[in-house]
Amino acid sequence: MKLIPVPISLREAREFVGNFHRHNKPPQGGKFAIGASYDDRLVGVAIVGNPVARRMMDGFTAEVVRVCVQDDAPKNTCSFLYGRCWRIWQQMGGKRMITYTLQSEAGSSLKGAGWKMVGEVELKPKGWQNRPGRKWQPIYGQLKFKWEAVMKRNDYLDTAKELINGNRAKDYGDAKDNFDRIATGWNVIVQDAFTTHNKITAKHVALMMDWVKTCRLLETIDHKDSWIDKCGYSALGAEFEDEPR
Repeated sequence: MKLIPVPISLREAREFVGNFHRHNKPPQGGKFAIGASYDDRLVGVAIVGNPVARRMMDGFTAEVVRVCVQDDAPKNTCSFLYGRCWRIWQQMGGKRMITYTLQSEAGSSLKGAGWKMVGEVELKPKGWQNRPGRKWQPIYGQLKFKWEAVMKRNDYLDTAKELINGNRAKDYGDAKDNFDRIATGWNVIVQDAFTTHNKITAKHVALMMDWVKTCRLLETIDHKDSWIDKCGYSALGAEFEDEPR
C-alpha cells in the first residue's frame, strides 16, 4: 500500500485543515490544493497560494501555505505532499516555491522532499493585519525558518525534454532539418569572415544569430518573437564598431 495523490478543492482542503491542523487556522485563499490518500482514505492535504510576502510575488513563486496530515498518516506524507506541490507548480510554469516552519520543528519532511532552508524569518508584530481577512494568530509571534525549492538539474532536463518534443518541435520543425539549414548559412558566413577578416567578428556573430532566426521563420513565418529577435541582432550588428580587415 502506498500514498496516492488525489485532486481536492480548496474548500475541502480548508475544511480538512480546520479539523486537523495543530496550530494554524485554514488560509483565506489559495491557488490550488492537493490531497494524499492512503488505504482509500484522505490522510493529508496541502494548500498552495501566492507568497504572503508581497516582494516575493513575481508570478513565478508560490508558497505552500498549509500542510496538514492526520496523526495516523504514514511518516512520509508531508514529504510526499511538498514534493507533489513543487512538481505541480513546475508543470504550471513556476520556478520557485517557498514555505515556512517553526524553528521548534525539525523540517525533516522538507529535507526529505529536497527543499533547502534558506534563512530565518523576523517576528511579525501584533496587529499584522494589513490585508482584508488576515487575523492575528499566536503562531505569528514564533520564530520561523524559510524553506525553498528551486529547479535542479533533473528539473531543467525535464523542461528541456518538454520543449524539444512539444511546442518547439511544432514551431521549428524537424530538428535535423533546422540545424542543416543553420549550418548551410553559417558555413557561408564563416568562410567569408575568414576570407575578409581572418577571423569571426562580432558583426559576423550578429549575422549568424540572425540566420538562426531566419531558419526558424522558414518553418513558422508568423512567429513574432523571431522577427523581433532578428531586428535586435541587426541593430546590435550595426552598432558594433567595424574591425580592420
